[in-house]
Amino acid sequence: MTDNHRVEFGWVVQPAPRSPEHRDSLRADNQRFLELIRNHFQTVWLEDHFQWISPQGSRNTLEGWTHLCYLLAHFTEFRFGTLVLGQSYRHPALLAKMAATLHYLSDGRFILGIGAGWKDDEYRAYGWPFPSPGVRTRQLDEYTQIIKLMLAQSPASFEGKYYSIKDAHNDPLPNPPLPLMIGGNGERGTLRTTAQYADWWNFPLRAPELFEQKVGVLRKHCDAVGRNFDEIVLSAFQFVSLTHDPAKIQRSDQLNIIGGNADEVTRGLEAFVSRGARHFMLRFVDFPNTEGIELFLEKVLPRFR
Repeated sequence: MTDNHRVEFGWVVQPAPRSPEHRDSLRADNQRFLELIRNHFQTVWLEDHFQWISPQGSRNTLEGWTHLCYLLAHFTEFRFGTLVLGQSYRHPALLAKMAATLHYLSDGRFILGIGAGWKDDEYRAYGWPFPSPGVRTRQLDEYTQIIKLMLAQSPASFEGKYYSIKDAHNDPLPNPPLPLMIGGNGERGTLRTTAQYADWWNFPLRAPELFEQKVGVLRKHCDAVGRNFDEIVLSAFQFVSLTHDPAKIQRSDQLNIIGGNADEVTRGLEAFVSRGARHFMLRFVDFPNTEGIELFLEKVLPRFR
């Protein structure tokens, strides 16, 4: 490592078993990973989904907010965050109150991650309207404004096209301040909202070259709205396939997987660090096998310290 910025690492909890034979061991498998990363990783992240349907049928899927509250109480050395909450699933005033309460109860260990939402089968199954990407992006902008207002002042009021609040109280207000993260790549909407309001930005599951392009767009939006770009923590959610055996490396045509031996995975992460990433949210694709995470802790993590 030649970059002198501190790089932090988080692990993304598995919301559903990767195969039917691990259906009944999901809780134990996740907690085994959490024990392994204690004193090594700084954060733990939970996704916001309700169902995953595979060719074999529905997979056991744990609801993210409930799972988050359970784990946060048991693993008090980590900061916890959401990666990311769909803005349609909870009214922003309710979410602001939930987040402030959790931040208070955890002594300031919560990072609130939100996004525009994308999983259409989930929306339809649970009865939420699924508007166009443009509408969801505009909804996210109003949603974010309400969240920011309610985390900073009480009472708060806002009148928008999609969301409104009037004299909404959110006491006690977060102290220390609660970081707000926005996840997504939309250049005209999501990244502009990020530039205006977010403390963190998350780039999900794509290659470092695209990360660089989106960082450039975010920087331009910051210039346009008068925001200091360096105030925003740049983070990347990435899959990792770490193994000594080339035959075991997993690849994907749809998602970026940082794969290979320790040297190759190190180079894959450094490709993001050199482009500005300061925090990684990692999922090891051999879960619940622990080979990948154990190799990472032994061979890769020390290179970033």
